[in-house]
Amino acid sequence: MGRTETLKFSGSLMMRKKLPPTQALRLAVLRWLFAAPDSAPTAVSFDVKVRLLGVQADLLASWHPAQYQTNVKRKLQVPKRIIFVICAADRASCWPACARRDEILKQCSALRLQMQEMEKDIRSKEPHLLDNNMLFEEYAEWNYGKSVNSDYQELRAQLSQLETALYKGTPLEKIVRLKLADELYLAVPEGVLRPEELRQPWGLLTVSRDLQLRVRREALPQSMQPEMRRHMIQNMLISQRDRLLEHMGLKLHKDGSFSYVSRTRSRKLKFIPEL
Repeated sequence: MGRTETLKFSGSLMMRKKLPPTQALRLAVLRWLFAAPDSAPTAVSFDVKVRLLGVQADLLASWHPAQYQTNVKRKLQVPKRIIFVICAADRASCWPACARRDEILKQCSALRLQMQEMEKDIRSKEPHLLDNNMLFEEYAEWNYGKSVNSDYQELRAQLSQLETALYKGTPLEKIVRLKLADELYLAVPEGVLRPEELRQPWGLLTVSRDLQLRVRREALPQSMQPEMRRHMIQNMLISQRDRLLEHMGLKLHKDGSFSYVSRTRSRKLKFIPEL
């Protein structure tokens, strides 16, 4: 069952106003990330460009727990987890390069439903496929790829071919291939996408009109390399440089010159934002 995070506003706010879709989705995702103070990210950044792939994260969040470092003999914050979020206002934004998008998605959904039914039978007949290294049973993983069920393997092959046609060359495929984060999420308005239409390891977040966020599917954790994790942290810092300077009252221009500007002020909204 998907989790829901609720945005709360003052009861005196009566007006409702639609925000641009991407802005509304980002607001809901930020509220979800910071819903529990004890597990909130250490750092967050938006519009993070990854130039080596030509892709961009709408939101990038990272967690830096303190760990003892023997070389300096003290605790230092070390990045251990990164979440990469893409916000898509509609279905076309998810797979912009695929002409047969809706047809392929329909076929993929049907195949996944068939496979889910077969997986129930596989779990009962091939219990050795269970990963016994998992501490909690609810998080256990099954290696269905090693199943002897030939019908199931045929469906897997068909699904792989369809997903390749759908995802090849898209930002979603590039991000997975280079493992740019530990967890990947696609955030969309409610009703735009179903979990079975999205390829793993992507997780799915859906946002309702009143900005209530629901985790429709958890992201499948990836084995992100420490070097790539540091690279993404650097990208987070670079992406926020100009915004931080403008917030402090200094604007840089492309020719290297600068000018002083009025500092941005955070004012409380006089309306309830909607998607």
